[in-house]
Amino acid sequence: MQIAPALGCGACVCCKKGYTNLCDNLKTIGFDFDGTFAEYMLIPALAFERGHVTRVPESVSSVEAVLAEPIACIVNAQEHLNIGPGDYVVVFGSGFIGTMHAQLAFRKGAAKVFMVEINEHRIAMARSVLPDLVIVNSQKENLVDAIRAGTDGHGADVAITACSVGSAQVDAMNIIAKRGRVSLFGGLPTESTGFIDSNIIHYKEVSVHGAHASTARQNREVLAMIAAGDFPLAAYTKTTFPLTDIVKAFEALNQESIAKAVLTPNSSAN
Repeated sequence: MQIAPALGCGACVCCKKGYTNLCDNLKTIGFDFDGTFAEYMLIPALAFERGHVTRVPESVSSVEAVLAEPIACIVNAQEHLNIGPGDYVVVFGSGFIGTMHAQLAFRKGAAKVFMVEINEHRIAMARSVLPDLVIVNSQKENLVDAIRAGTDGHGADVAITACSVGSAQVDAMNIIAKRGRVSLFGGLPTESTGFIDSNIIHYKEVSVHGAHASTARQNREVLAMIAAGDFPLAAYTKTTFPLTDIVKAFEALNQESIAKAVLTPNSSAN
């Protein structure tokens, strides 16, 4: 079974419109209910009542299924962005989230997908998954000039901040094209004001979108896409850690030696 963890009440305005991730009375597994990082967990009745529990297709492994929820969050964000054929898309951050954003943009027909990243190891990992990425190392080259040159002076039709860094929001505003769309996917852990230039929004008719969690519908859609082979996940599922090695998993993430850590209750690390 796969669970969409952000549980709506079903009664508020957002829930009735289908935006259960924005429920006024949102309860989330791992926060409001105990769960994750455990051998076993009790699935709350509310998850069944609200249709948040989905049977995993037989062709999808448990290790693949666990990635459905973060990918569903990406699908939620991109539903606002209307990425289509010919679009220039810029993604800030080359971790699992950033790379999956790029992969979904390619699937939607983007003409070019740029990835802004300064860590050479992470750049290499992203390129190994998506060789058609255009990498911009903003420590080695001027970001605005690089995007202008790579888009024939047009700028980014879509900019996605798949990292929790305020300066990425500033950069996204500086490279966005007229009538472009900006996704503030990565929430900021500390100060969250002062990064958005309202005059750029006003004079370029730019749209700025937030993204929070995902719905059960989006989780089911992603499971179906994984089953259909639309999301090759081998690069992210080849390294797993038993739950007893959770500290090692976080250390590997902090050292950026892996893009994604997958914990399994009863297996040895691969």
